[in-house]
Amino acid sequence: MINEVAIDPEVLLEWSKDRGKSKEFLNNYGLGTRRIVSSFPKNKPSKLISFLMRKVDSLDNENHKYRYGIMIESLRECLYLRESKVNSNKDWYELIQNEVIPFDTVIARKNFDCENILTLEDLSESDFLYLDHQISFNRTQKDFIKSIRGLLNLTTSKIVVVDAYAWKPNSIKVIKSIIDEVNNRRFKSQQVEFTVIYKELNYGSPAPNASFFKSEIEKEFDSFPTEIDLKVIQLKESDESDTFHNRYIMNNFGGVSLGHGLDIADKEHTTDEITMLSKNTYTKRWNQFVKNLDFQIVDLA
Repeated sequence: MINEVAIDPEVLLEWSKDRGKSKEFLNNYGLGTRRIVSSFPKNKPSKLISFLMRKVDSLDNENHKYRYGIMIESLRECLYLRESKVNSNKDWYELIQNEVIPFDTVIARKNFDCENILTLEDLSESDFLYLDHQISFNRTQKDFIKSIRGLLNLTTSKIVVVDAYAWKPNSIKVIKSIIDEVNNRRFKSQQVEFTVIYKELNYGSPAPNASFFKSEIEKEFDSFPTEIDLKVIQLKESDESDTFHNRYIMNNFGGVSLGHGLDIADKEHTTDEITMLSKNTYTKRWNQFVKNLDFQIVDLA
């Protein structure tokens, strides 16, 4: 649902010459969209931005330079750090071709021998910028994981699963599948903090304590992945907090909300929807559940 996109630096220069294209870039790439720009051929945001800004002098129009600067500066907010160590002074097309792990999409000025390429001409005729922000899936684990694989594969250091009923048996199996997918992500230089957040219930069957719930997740594995730090938090609403109801999966590059949540019973005739969070909604929910918890902590493990 979310793609890593490598963009030819010459394309960014070309877009800066057109007010509509530069605005299109700002609105359709980055946090809250289905397109996350790759840091390639650098592996740090500051280095990529310096690398790209050195090209600004090739523009001879001050308005174009201004728009180009805004476009490049916007990359600081959300950039997928591809862990490739290459000589960025070499030809960009050659570097792309030599990458062992392919990009989800490559946008280039001209066609060349590369997987998943879109030229500027292709882009103008494709639906790449108009992909649905909501998709329907059959409520099976396989179809669910397939639908969110792009988001999971881009995980670098942190991912959060929020579901009031995450402790149910079917949900635990889905969490196991999510952990497996994150553990098989493209690049693994960083340890991943994997947090599961669930809710204290005041009715029906009580939710288990956090230690028991965590152990139930770990039991799904013959050996729990060493590169995943599992954290389980039980929350409850307060008089000042928001309502804890909707279900989310979020990482540093975006998030999705789920209709029925993780309690997937593998019944192919049933369906659900996954909806991508807008930039504003993602920021709100990330703050609520990650940066500044908006609920009372009942238990954690």
